[in-house]
Amino acid sequence: MRSSFVALVVLAAIGSTIAAPAPGNFLPYSTGGKGGNGGSAVSGNSGSANGGSVSTSGLRRLRRLWRIGACLPPCFSAKGGNGGVSVSGSATGGDGGNGGSTSGFFASNGGNGGTGGSAKSGQSGSANGGSVSTTGKDVFVGSAKGGNGGISVTGSATGGDGGNGGSTSGFFSSGNSGSGGSGGSATSGNSGSANGGSVYTSGSHVVVGSAQGGNGGISKSGSATGGNGGNGGSSGHFF
Repeated sequence: MRSSFVALVVLAAIGSTIAAPAPGNFLPYSTGGKGGNGGSAVSGNSGSANGGSVSTSGLRRLRRLWRIGACLPPCFSAKGGNGGVSVSGSATGGDGGNGGSTSGFFASNGGNGGTGGSAKSGQSGSANGGSVSTTGKDVFVGSAKGGNGGISVTGSATGGDGGNGGSTSGFFSSGNSGSGGSGGSATSGNSGSANGGSVYTSGSHVVVGSAQGGNGGISKSGSATGGNGGNGGSSGHFF
């Protein structure tokens, strides 16, 4: 009788030094839930922002005016429009949720962390400078300059981080700790062209006082950063 009383006192003392199992995880072999996966993100493609082109053809009267001195270079000039700006938006994947923890007298496995969402930025459109085209017969253009290329840039893409694995802690035994979720992938879209505009001439008796192609612009692809993997959970038991 005395020995039974001593055993009860010892068990009570041990129980007072250990945290009580979390509500809902008191039953033996409870398992932590898996964290939800992060949502994926995709940004749309941006449209083109090309400069306008200029075309002249068949203007015989200009040549006659030039002959009599009524029009001297460069009174009739043609310049292609400069390219604009085409930028696609950035994309960021959602982070994966953390796996649930579990505790109890006979704790089972901790939940795995969710996978981070993937991210992909869209493609940017072209931003080419406008061209100048002079064709026909007896055509005079004082100066012709192609438009400068604009800016074509894709947005950045950042994958979501993986969730952390859940921990497990049991009184008599514990299962495996949860695995960390994988980081999401990231893909940056292709940037469009940003070429300077060209100058074209064709036909007979076509005179261009000066001709200059446009300068190239900026074409840049955005950065892509994959998400970080989650940390694995801890595991432990009293006995």
